Amino acid sequence: MPSKIKDDPQSQKYEYSFPQVWPDGSQFSVYSSPDNERMVIEHSSGSHIEFKADGSVFVKAVKGLHVNSSVNSSVSGEPQEGEASTISIDGDLHLKVEGAFNVDCKSFDVKSKDNISMSTPSDFNIRGNSVPIRATEQISLESTKSVYVSTKELVEGVTRRVSEVGTKEGPGGSGRTGGTNIMKVEGNTIIQNDDIDGGITIKSAGYLNLVCAAERVDITGDAAAANFMPYMASTQGKATYTHIIRPYGGPNPRGIPGSSYFECGPGGVIQKITGNYLQEILGNRTRSVTGAEKVDITGIQKITANKIFLN
Repeated sequence: MPSKIKDDPQSQKYEYSFPQVWPDGSQFSVYSSPDNERMVIEHSSGSHIEFKADGSVFVKAVKGLHVNSSVNSSVSGEPQEGEASTISIDGDLHLKVEGAFNVDCKSFDVKSKDNISMSTPSDFNIRGNSVPIRATEQISLESTKSVYVSTKELVEGVTRRVSEVGTKEGPGGSGRTGGTNIMKVEGNTIIQNDDIDGGITIKSAGYLNLVCAAERVDITGDAAAANFMPYMASTQGKATYTHIIRPYGGPNPRGIPGSSYFECGPGGVIQKITGNYLQEILGNRTRSVTGAEKVDITGIQKITANKIFLN
């Protein structure tokens, strides 16, 4: 901010001074000494306008400063359309306000050829009917404590999305400190991928838990799921836990469509069934046991077959 031009009263010459001072203290004075020119219009209250030698203008208002620009009125009294008032500054402009700074206008537009910076140590509030924020490159939203979004509807359209939770380094850069990611919903949650060549992967370097309080339905290989129509998997449930495998293999099948493969070891498999166990096989069944097989039946075992071959 430029400093105030200091006057040099010693260099003012009497023959170049034209002071006009009234009894109440008001003045209209012109000082035209070479290299020390200035003109002062001052009121007895102390408010004044001063023109300096370098072309600077200083305006001082002891109390309020009011600038009013109005349009001319026609004969009928209706305001006429006129040119807008313009303040043109070829250099920098600094506004320093010790109190509140208020702007009351019909429309407020700000254009900058370079950067725009706004900062405050307290709250920063923006309110409006619609508040669009657009950027040709990047928008950064950073907070050292929290970010809160409250709305009736949230719609996102992104090409790539990455969410990092708990990526803060520990003391002395000793690895990550971890974090928690919680999603809560009152109603239904759908994770949907409409790209038939794409996929959804849930990967965990630690534990992975899938928990539901009611019934669960898993459906694999259903061509109807590739359509854009609503797909209701819950209507196909047949038990508390239902897993259905159908023969649609997708655009890049890695196995026989409609097949299932399960591999486990070396810990083995434990099945604990407290109710009835029904197994229906519509094709052939092959069971290969490389070690010993032991079957303990405390009740009755009944086998019905057209032929039985024992070797």
